[in-house]
Amino acid sequence: MHRLFGIHEIIEKISEAVLVQPHGLDRRSLVSVLKTCRSFSVVATRLLWRDLHNLVPLILTMPDDLLGVESWDLDNPSSKFMPRSITFRRDVVPSDWERFDLYAPLVRHLSVIERLEQSPASFLVLDPLIYHALERRNHVLLPNLSTMVASRSDLPAMTFLLTSPIHRLKVHMHPSQIPQLYDLLQFDIPLNMTRLTSLHLAQSGMPWSQEHRSIIGPALATLLRELDLEEFECDWFNLEDEHVELLLKMPALRVASIFKSVAALDRVLLLHPIGKTPRLRSFTIWADTIVPRHLAGILVSLRPGQLEAFSVHPTGPNPSCTTAELAELTRAIAESCAPAHFAQLCLEIWQGVGPVRHAPADFGVLHPLAAFAHLRQLVLPSHALDLTDVEVETLARAWPRLEVLAVNTSAAAPRATLRSLLALATHCRALRSVTFQFAGGATFDDAELASAAGHGLHELSVGCSTAPDAGAVAAFLRVVFPKLALLLWMPGPLGNANNALWEQVEAEIQ
Repeated sequence: MHRLFGIHEIIEKISEAVLVQPHGLDRRSLVSVLKTCRSFSVVATRLLWRDLHNLVPLILTMPDDLLGVESWDLDNPSSKFMPRSITFRRDVVPSDWERFDLYAPLVRHLSVIERLEQSPASFLVLDPLIYHALERRNHVLLPNLSTMVASRSDLPAMTFLLTSPIHRLKVHMHPSQIPQLYDLLQFDIPLNMTRLTSLHLAQSGMPWSQEHRSIIGPALATLLRELDLEEFECDWFNLEDEHVELLLKMPALRVASIFKSVAALDRVLLLHPIGKTPRLRSFTIWADTIVPRHLAGILVSLRPGQLEAFSVHPTGPNPSCTTAELAELTRAIAESCAPAHFAQLCLEIWQGVGPVRHAPADFGVLHPLAAFAHLRQLVLPSHALDLTDVEVETLARAWPRLEVLAVNTSAAAPRATLRSLLALATHCRALRSVTFQFAGGATFDDAELASAAGHGLHELSVGCSTAPDAGAVAAFLRVVFPKLALLLWMPGPLGNANNALWEQVEAEIQ
């Protein structure tokens, strides 16, 4: 039995469809919908104010005689691309805030992208006089604000918005604002943001020196000591052992993405074991240096009974896993993770010039993962796998919900053929992106093609795959992957000959 939508729900879904377009938010069309009737007006008004990039639209609702907007310099055409400031031209009286307070409760999400937005409001900035007036107000400005992204330009606004019931906060950490960031982490957030459940500390475009990091480190420790977060993300600031210990002690923690060397993380987890109750859902490691032999130990130490995703992302070239290390990790997943939950394994360890490549791993290394029918993403681009068509079909049958597959099947003489792609298309109907290398074509009967036809795959990367007949490969792709939008390949040992093959395939499937 299917649940029927109510009239209000239908109106809301229509309004959402008008607002959210592939190229961005279409606010003008939503305004047109707003003007059609009262039923649409209420819903459309709420959606228009739900997501703001700054406080300018709210300030512009105040009386015209109060606001003064800086004029463009007509003698300087480039001034039209520079932000203009808004100020108050007279003293503010209580009645001036009426329309501001009418729409302020509708704002749920606030993020500043001033110069990227196309509306005129995005090229306006508030001058200090307005900030002072906002700060002097004795009540919560945005009473229903739940998500905020704070960049360098709007840190001044943080002080009077912290009293809003914000649950999710993202702060762009700029080294030129060390004093403000220190106060924010050490005092403002712990004292005012008692409902915070998600914190994302993002790096700005400017590099941080060791001196900057040493100043912020103690403040971050104070912050983590006071909070009980569900989500924490800081994938650029090398966390100290104390930071990791405090973070993993949080009873509510479900999602963590941290920058920490693998060896040091393994040591912290051994010295300070986390609670016995499984609670983490997603864990991501970013590091300059990855030592693969520690990965299995880290996974087990995380008590991964509820874990859904485990990812490792190095920031530079690192040795890929040996066959034994990769096998140890997959066995640890099979023994420690629940098949009903685990859905993503991503080891984006890429190998630079110098280290010796390890021998390809066989089917036995991946076979422990066949127990995970809910697997949605498998990304293993660094370690070569040597699989046959039959083995690929076995894995494809085991992973019916698979959405992203990126494996390195570039053994010296790949045994997988085009038939492996047929197996993936037949049994993994949710696939959106595949990175898979094969050698040689294959012949298929009508029944086999019919079972795989019409797959919705968007991206296919075939590496240095070879095939004897470009026309046959193109015909296969047209039938099986009619929605394919991106086809990628590399020249490989055959150089221009392989380029010519895949250029012909690409031309025929356009």
